[in-house]
Amino acid sequence: MIDPRQLTENAEENAQSCASVAQKKLGDKMPIMSEVRLIGGALVMILLIVFVLTEIYDAIEIEEGPFTEVADSLESIGATALVLLVLALLVVAASAIMRFFGSSGFGGR
Repeated sequence: MIDPRQLTENAEENAQSCASVAQKKLGDKMPIMSEVRLIGGALVMILLIVFVLTEIYDAIEIEEGPFTEVADSLESIGATALVLLVLALLVVAASAIMRFFGSSGFGGR
């Protein structure tokens, strides 16, 4: 006699294994996924860097003294560098999207 509980458990195991195999195959067939992971990881890292630097700059408030110019220039250069880094990531993402759709606007790889 067929046990319905065992049948349900077997069906669930097969569904889970099929889903994991499908995800692996989808990741292998779509090379853009590695670039999406790379860009996403870089954006998370930038967010962490901004958070840490904000906390450091708030903790060390240099309003007067010989190092005020150094602190001001570090803050402005740091903000500019992070903006340029985000813009570079946007260019990389645009290049990956264009390559995914079959047109490489930046020399193609």
